[in-house]
Amino acid sequence: MEEMETMDKIWTALSGELPPSGKRVLFSWLNSQGKRRTSIGFYAAYRDIIVSDDEENPEDEDCELWGDAVVLREGWYEEGAEEAEYEAGYCFRQKTPTHWMSLPPPPEKEHEDKV
Repeated sequence: MEEMETMDKIWTALSGELPPSGKRVLFSWLNSQGKRRTSIGFYAAYRDIIVSDDEENPEDEDCELWGDAVVLREGWYEEGAEEAEYEAGYCFRQKTPTHWMSLPPPPEKEHEDKV
């Protein structure tokens, strides 16, 4: 029970504060079967993240044309294939996020497993 109380203090419900747009975080979401999943990704605020300065019509459903630029649609994006920034085909918009939390710091070098 104590562990659950601690987790509630670490995770932030989306009904509360959102992370800064584009900041990598952990976020929790529900898949189509209602199962909870946790991913690394980011929140994109409305028209905040420019994907391209090319005026061509965006081919990706997660993008839209805004002025002279193509921007991400507002929402939560799961990273794939170790991509730290949006790249077509490597980020996937999740429509059912519920909570987020900051990424923990990486392990210290002295604690890394030796290969």
